[in-house]
Parts: sequence; C-alpha cells; structure tokens
Amino acid sequence: MINFFKNKSAKKEAPSDGGTVEKSAVTNSSLIHEPFTGAWQMNREVMRNESTHYYAVYACMSLISQDIGKLPLGLYDTDSNGILHEIERDSIADLLRRPNSYQTTKQFVESWMYSKLSRGNAYVYKVIDVGGKVTELHVLNPDLVTVLISETDQEIYYQISADSQSLAAVTDATTIPARYIIHDRMNAFRHPLIGISPLSAAGYSVGAGSEAMRTQQSFYQNKARPGGLLTTPNHISDEVAKILKQRWNDEYSGNKSGRTAILGDGLTYQNVEMMSAQDSQMIQLLEMTEKQICTAFHVPLSMLTGDSGSKSIQAHYQSYFQGCLQNHITDIETLLRDGLDTKKKIRFDVDDLMRLDKSSQIDYLDKAVGAGVMSPNEARLKLNLVPVIGGDTPYLQIQNHSLAALAIRDEQMINPPEPEPEPEEEDVTAAMLALLNDEEKPEEEAEEENKNEI
Repeated sequence: MINFFKNKSAKKEAPSDGGTVEKSAVTNSSLIHEPFTGAWQMNREVMRNESTHYYAVYACMSLISQDIGKLPLGLYDTDSNGILHEIERDSIADLLRRPNSYQTTKQFVESWMYSKLSRGNAYVYKVIDVGGKVTELHVLNPDLVTVLISETDQEIYYQISADSQSLAAVTDATTIPARYIIHDRMNAFRHPLIGISPLSAAGYSVGAGSEAMRTQQSFYQNKARPGGLLTTPNHISDEVAKILKQRWNDEYSGNKSGRTAILGDGLTYQNVEMMSAQDSQMIQLLEMTEKQICTAFHVPLSMLTGDSGSKSIQAHYQSYFQGCLQNHITDIETLLRDGLDTKKKIRFDVDDLMRLDKSSQIDYLDKAVGAGVMSPNEARLKLNLVPVIGGDTPYLQIQNHSLAALAIRDEQMINPPEPEPEPEEEDVTAAMLALLNDEEKPEEEAEEENKNEI
C-alpha cells in the first residue's frame, strides 16, 4: 500500500496493481485563505497564482531568486593545505555550468527558487545515463508532482503527472524512485516530505492588500472627484440638478478627474482636499501588508523600499544574507552534493552578493595586507590588477612579535639566566693554538699540491 500526499481530501482509490492506495489528509492546496468573511461565496478567494501577482510578493520572490541565481556556482576541492580550489574540468562542473539544454545556471537556480517559494517544494529531475552519471537537471512543475510512500518497505516514490508543455525528459505520467529526484522543501511543519510556502503565512495580508487596491481602483474609476467644487446659494430644481450631475460625471470623473468646472449663476469654487482620511488609511494598510509579507519571506523591508536607515550598506546586505538567503543557499549546495553523489564541495561564491564599493574594498584590503593576512599581490588580484615583483609574500612590521616570543622574553626578565663562567688561561691558550694550526694547514696543503704538480 502506498500513501499519497496530494492536493485533495483523504479518500481511497484502486491503483493499477489492485491494492488499496490511501491519500493522506496532508494538503498543499492552491487555495490560500479568504481575505474577508464571505469571500468564498463571492468567488473572491485568494489563489496562489493570483497572490504571486501582488507587488510585495512578486518583489520578494524575484529578489530572493535573482540574488541567489546571480551567484557563481562551482565545484571545489581542497588541496594538501586545506585550501579550496575550483575544479574546471569535471563532468559535474560541466553540469553545473549548463544544467540542461534550455537554461543557464542562473535561470535554473531561479526556477528552483520560484518553485520553492511559491509552493514550498522544488522537484529537480535527474537524467541518468546507463553508466549511472547524471547528465541533465530539470526543475519540474510542483503542481504535477505527488510524493508517495510505500507502506511495505517505506521507500519514497514521486508520481509525475503528464505535462505536454514540459521541456524535461518526463512528459507522460509516470512514477519514479526517489533517486531520480532532488526534493528541496522549506518549513516542513506538517510532514517531513511536504514543504509549506511563505504564501501560506502571508495569505491574509495578500488578500487584504489586494481587496484594498481593488476597492481603491473602483473608487477612482466610478466616483467623480474634481480638483475643486463649485457651489451656488441659488435654488436648483431636480431636473437641473440631474443635468448638472450628468454633465459633471461626463466632464470631471474618471481619467478627466482634476479639471476645473466653469459655471455661471453665482457659482463659487472651493478646493477639495486630495488626501482624505480614507486615503491615509489605505496607505497605512498597504504599508502594513507589505511589512507582513516581507516578514513571511524573511526579507528586510528596506530591501524593497531601498531605505537602509542608519545601517551601512555592508551591514544591510549582511543582515539580508544571514536572515534570508543563507538557508536557501545551504539547502541547494547540500542537495546538489548529495544528488550528484560527489565528495567534492558544491558552493556558491557569495562574494558577488557582498561586493563592496571601491572605498570600502580598498579599506578592507589595506587592513588585510597590513595584518599579514594577504600578500600585496593577493590584494591586487581582488582589484583585477597585475602582480608586482616582491608582492607574493605577506609582510608585517618589525616590531610585531609572536605571543610565544613575548612569553620567553618576559620569563628571561623575571628569571634571568646565570652568567657563563669565564674560561681559564689554559683553555684560551689551547684555543689560540688550534686557531693557528687551522690557518697554517691550508698553506701546507698548497705546498704539497705544488710538489705533486712538479
């Protein structure tokens, strides 16, 4: 018997082998929440496809996906000193540079993240040749993948529905073992194999914001709102009022709002306050929903507004990296390493994300070289400058000493060593005779060599 985790309520159905298949009650429905009471009866539910069109959701998803996608992804190995070096010539390195025939690495990673953020799950299909080597990677449509668990041996399978528009090798409905799938999931609170999208937490905010914007749009489209009002102390009949109302709606509402009405018979003009209390509440509501959506995606609000406040640019991006991107980056690196079955390291180069401005970069390199962490040529390489003669060695100032050397010096100052005894006169005489013998010996050897030559 196999457990299905699919977007339907629990029920039983007969599989092809005649056994019983029970669908789990764990759901991952495309329906999120009602933005207000009665929205379901009015066909105004918030669907995932609609929620991704909301400006704050779109901004968060595209920001995260593009920031991770633009990071260079490579295969690395350590040398005898434990230093990581990128491997250029390797089948896995080639696969990371071109995961499939229709996507670059950036596009592939972005598709991975779009799927994970919008559905809570990303399914990457591995094309494996007869030799067991992975030759292609394809991100599948998460709505067409169902996780299956065999109740006999607890093996995991993935049921893929038919997808005529898929560019992957799988286009027909099939069930494949877990070794063909890289499954990335986030916030698997309900079940270890079912991830939950941030949209589930942001559903109410998306619904409230969307409804507020629809209401505001309807207000501006249907309500006459001129730049000013004309009043008269004279009595106006109902017939004249209807004519004026119709003329007013025709001339000063919709996209004609803001024009000045010119009428006679004692009419006076009054300015209309363009920012009403309702407008202020609308702005506050949109700001609140924007903040809540950013919280659900772990994106600092300043990344959307561009206002970093009192933080420096470096601290701003460091907070964004640690709070939002680092977890996703680690997941992709770990899953690719396991899925491609390699002992080498697969890593993103996060230096592109933390890239400093020139002034900050020079200050950083100056401190690194001055502290002996980098050699001058290593610092010049960071600036894309050619190496210079004598710049391959780290330098330190002469007054710098190691802690061990300072400890020995302090010990000698506290407990100075005993002075060596003065040599006796006989020892001095013997040493001088030995020195004279050493000086005469080369002359005797030279005379002996001359005799031999003669």
